[in-house]
Order: sequence, then C-alpha cells, then structure tokens
Amino acid sequence: MHLVRCPLGTPGLWELLDGISGDLAAVCSGVLDFDTCDPTNAVAELGGIGSHFLILNSVVCDKRVSRRQIGRWVAAEAIEAMSPGIELVAALAAPLDSSEGAERVAASAKLRNVWASIGFVEVEDRVMVLNPGLRTTYAHLQELRERFGVATTS
Repeated sequence: MHLVRCPLGTPGLWELLDGISGDLAAVCSGVLDFDTCDPTNAVAELGGIGSHFLILNSVVCDKRVSRRQIGRWVAAEAIEAMSPGIELVAALAAPLDSSEGAERVAASAKLRNVWASIGFVEVEDRVMVLNPGLRTTYAHLQELRERFGVATTS
C-alpha cells in the first residue's frame, strides 16, 4: 500500500507531488486548487476538519487472496489509523498496469466500485474523495472487521 499524507495550503505541493508521480498530480488536480493547494469548493463540501489530506495512491494484494475484499479492508484500516488531522482522503480509481481501451475502462469501473464500498465518492473523472470523519465511513470499516472476524469496538 502506498499512502501519502500532505499538508493542505502548502505552496508548491502540486509540483512536488507531480515530481513523485503523475498519479499523485492527477489526484491533486481533482481535489486541490492549483494556486492555494486547498480543497476546491466542491471537495471542501465533502471534507471534514483537518489540516492535511491523505492520498491512497495504491493497494496491491497477492493474487492468491484477490477478490476477498482484503485490499479494501487494509485500506480502510490504514485510513482509520491515519485519520487524526485528515480533512479528506483522495484516490485515483485507475489500475496500476498499462492496460488500455476497454480493459482499462473496465478496471477503473471495478476500482470505483471497490472504493465506493468503503465510502469514497467520485468528484471528477476517476478521482474519488472520502471524509474519514463520517459515521458511514466508520460503519463500512466495522462491516469489514466483522467480515474478517476482527473484534470491533462500539
């Protein structure tokens, strides 16, 4: 799993992330104002309270355990663990491979469904946002914990 925690309102953040990965820049273009590096108005309505945002850049699971919802569970646990001070979590619903055309479109649609199942909503083409402070976000995590037999707290 690759997560990137970023301070909001940091000048040059966009360029810094673009230097690390084009996918990180693509997420930024969907959620941050280029000049201020603060959430766009549309995204701010979805966010919570915090001075940082988290980018869920990738989750890769061993093919032997694929299709068991383990990736979404691990992602939800990581988001929960890192949520203090996080206003929003953003992800790009795009496969990590070099697929093209219909294959890539299908893989992106599958990823949108996976991330939507833990509370992400699409704000721009393939860019999704999650408010980690919502009760529904926590409820999705609790459902995954129950699925995997992990003790839950109330």
